Amino acid sequence: MGHDLHTPHPEFSGGLGNEAFISKATTGEGFKYEGPYWAPYRTLYSRNIRNLFMAGRDISVDREALGPVRVMRTCGMMGEVVGKAAWICIRYKTLPRGVYEKHLGLLKDLLSQPGALRRSTIDAALTLPPGAKIPARSLPGIDPAQIPGIIVDDEAAVLSGRWDTTGSLTGFVAEGYRYSSDTRATARFPFTVKTSGEYEVRVSWQSHANRAKAAPVQVLGADHPFTTTLDQTQAPKGDHGFHSLGRFKFEAGKESSVLFQSEGARGVVHIDAIQILEVR
Repeated sequence: MGHDLHTPHPEFSGGLGNEAFISKATTGEGFKYEGPYWAPYRTLYSRNIRNLFMAGRDISVDREALGPVRVMRTCGMMGEVVGKAAWICIRYKTLPRGVYEKHLGLLKDLLSQPGALRRSTIDAALTLPPGAKIPARSLPGIDPAQIPGIIVDDEAAVLSGRWDTTGSLTGFVAEGYRYSSDTRATARFPFTVKTSGEYEVRVSWQSHANRAKAAPVQVLGADHPFTTTLDQTQAPKGDHGFHSLGRFKFEAGKESSVLFQSEGARGVVHIDAIQILEVR
């Protein structure tokens, strides 16, 4: 990687040629763009050192490309991208290239969240530090701690098949949601109650015209088998955007679960979170 381009300005070159210290801005018909152009995430990690990220002026670009990416705000944004990608590496035990190959949707989702958000631990949810302020429209989803009962987010679901994480729907729990049109896809939300008894089981999704009209859902581990379908083109009408599947009896310490399937769903299956409420 060499120096970026500084074309000498003819009015100030004074016979100095390439030694002129006042450059000419690259303007004119040949330098007009319809909008922003992007530096690929792949420029931020090494091609031959498996665990090396690069952010700032040392990223992998040629001489011509260094000019537009070398400015401070762009370099700062690179640091934010690399920081969030590094979290994915640790959380999902992968490498920088693995983020691109397996978790790019998650990285894009994280980049849609305000940069001021922080985690207290690797597994903790994103929260706004005291004193920090961001526009209300940029705030993340509903904090699971503010919802009563046992909350299992899609991040804790046991997945099979392909699930996508990028999307623009609002009203989700925690940091996002997942959706799938893969007919082999399943998502199991495991939970365990501490006290034997009767509980109401609720599920959350964000409605859309392309969502499943008959998403198959099962409650497993209860006192009786239960299977139903959900019309996810319609929004849930319960508190915090949850829909009730009914009341079931569960044994303390026994793992139970809610299982979503895509086969036969007649549309895109959407998963967000489940809620388990003790009936008193």
